[in-house]
Amino acid sequence: MVISLARGLDKSRFRPFIACLNDEGRFAEELKKDGIEVFSLNKVKGIDLSVVPKLVKIIRENDINIVHTHLWGANFWGRFAANAAKVPVVVTEHNVDVWKTPFHFLIDRWLFGRTDRFIAVSETVRDFYSRKLGVSKDRMQVVYNGIAVGQPIRIKEGEKVIAVIGRLVPQKGHAFFFEAFAKSDLAAKVLIVGDGPLEESLKSQVINLKLEDSVKFLGFRKDVREILGKTDILVLPSSREGLPIVLLEAMAVGAIVLATAVGGTPELVEDGVNGFLVEYGDGEGLKKKLEDIFNADSRSLNEVRLAARRTIEEKFSLEKMVSEHEGIYKKLWEN
Repeated sequence: MVISLARGLDKSRFRPFIACLNDEGRFAEELKKDGIEVFSLNKVKGIDLSVVPKLVKIIRENDINIVHTHLWGANFWGRFAANAAKVPVVVTEHNVDVWKTPFHFLIDRWLFGRTDRFIAVSETVRDFYSRKLGVSKDRMQVVYNGIAVGQPIRIKEGEKVIAVIGRLVPQKGHAFFFEAFAKSDLAAKVLIVGDGPLEESLKSQVINLKLEDSVKFLGFRKDVREILGKTDILVLPSSREGLPIVLLEAMAVGAIVLATAVGGTPELVEDGVNGFLVEYGDGEGLKKKLEDIFNADSRSLNEVRLAARRTIEEKFSLEKMVSEHEGIYKKLWEN
């Protein structure tokens, strides 16, 4: 989302820089080719007070007028740095962060008073933070994630393909999906895209469930759109989400989406209309929805695909997301 936003901004009005708390990451070279400068702060684990002066230096040396932060670490350090440099700061919260302790929310409440604009990626995320921070929802703005729609690139190659795309962490619900899939008799290839700390335990689970002939771990990939173009069903079995970009990508290229009804997902997916929803933890429900999709006639599935694409074009396009952010930046600059 950050990369898409930086690339999509009107360069006649905005000059984006990206600062990474740790190293530059996997996409830095692509960004640099686009003329977007990337900084790495090389933060050490835990409390690293050097982050603030490093950020302040970057802000001042590059005449940066607005700081926009994403996720807990950046929201914490970035707000301190923006305040120290005396420039406006925009914060985006991307998830229903149930992992946060009362101490985290105490800090968030204190920093909220030093935040110029607060963005949530869904109504559900806004409701969550409004309750946790004890502030009115009117002081928070929802800007949905968006993607470049492009042209559908579906490729049919006989065998049905299910994809589960996301980090291999407990939140993403891979173990829940494997349990449900193992109880079905579906003949499908399952592609697991992503890496993370649960990789070995998930591979062991696949072996224990005798799914190794069906499930293929692809690791981290940059060609997610191409993989989705070959996918019949994108399953997102997460326990929590903000507004998952992978669902937007799948809906844009014509993959049927089946997701858990968590976070902002129901604001995107209407069950049976432009995709399918199931409750997290309902293994029998997930199994049945998968079987129903496999057994549905092509006409009804095409209607779902068309409805999904309309949803993306009308509410979740990259142009809409970028335009709304540009409006926020413009107001901050004028004030």
